[in-house]
Amino acid sequence: MGNASSLKHHVETAEKTGVIQLSKSNLREIPKDLGQISHLLRTLDLNTNRLVQIGDNISAFKNLKLLNLSHNKLKYVSASIGNLTKLETLILEDNLLEALPNELERLASLKTLNLSSNKFKIFPRQVCTLKNLELVDLSRNEIEFIPDQVSQSQASEINLNQNKLRSLNDSLVQCQKLKILRLDNNMLEVTAITKPILADSKICLLSVENNLFTLKQLQERDGYEQYSERYTSTKRKLI
Repeated sequence: MGNASSLKHHVETAEKTGVIQLSKSNLREIPKDLGQISHLLRTLDLNTNRLVQIGDNISAFKNLKLLNLSHNKLKYVSASIGNLTKLETLILEDNLLEALPNELERLASLKTLNLSSNKFKIFPRQVCTLKNLELVDLSRNEIEFIPDQVSQSQASEINLNQNKLRSLNDSLVQCQKLKILRLDNNMLEVTAITKPILADSKICLLSVENNLFTLKQLQERDGYEQYSERYTSTKRKLI
């Protein structure tokens, strides 16, 4: 922060609004002064700072609905984040994360999870069991495969653009709410797009630009006709 008086002003405002925004404040840790109003906050925005970890003190912010920690230098998120059971939006974009704590599974209210532009090499299984999750963004990571646990996912949209995927997992067929799957800019051969995924899944928007096959090759795959029918039907509903 620039100075103590500036932080005091932010705290006084947050007491009335439930929102505190401390982006671009050169912070290396969550200011201790926020502890006195932690129970009042609904939104905590600490994007674009120099945070390297989120420690156990995050558990004090138990009424948060939105937590923005994007554009920091995070390598570690404490298990205490699992205490934020009212959290609906968690933004961890553009950090240095390679893994998530198992306690993330306790975020029963979470609807949006942004993990793009990190260092994940493995699809984090913790996101698969979040019952109210609608959108998970894992774009711009280094993910090479999708685990079987994805079958438990309740998300309607999964973004895996710009990863290192060479194969998919037919367990995606069991994702009953999955409508949008983004796979642009990976390393997929057309054989990775299997008949079960095309014919039997609920996916109605499959985005696969800039992989190792052409649209014509995809259209020739078994099951593409069924996928095309779902895509067209959904498009008509939006008109």
